[in-house]
Amino acid sequence: ELAQLNLLAGEKAKAANAYSSALEYFQAGLSLLPKNSWQTLYELSFALYGGLIVCHYLRGSRAQAQYLCD
Repeated sequence: ELAQLNLLAGEKAKAANAYSSALEYFQAGLSLLPKNSWQTLYELSFALYGGLIVCHYLRGSRAQAQYLCD
């Protein structure tokens, strides 16, 4: 699945401290998920949102990270 590949690419980019690239991968993965992904693809949804939140935080966008947590 393409969303899963975006998750893997985002994780690799995050590990290389390429947070901007990682954000793009996580966002791309999220955009591919169906609206009911929290019910049907919970683990993937959780991982993509988690990566997105962590990258926002590490880039200094703490307000955006907090917004996504709420």
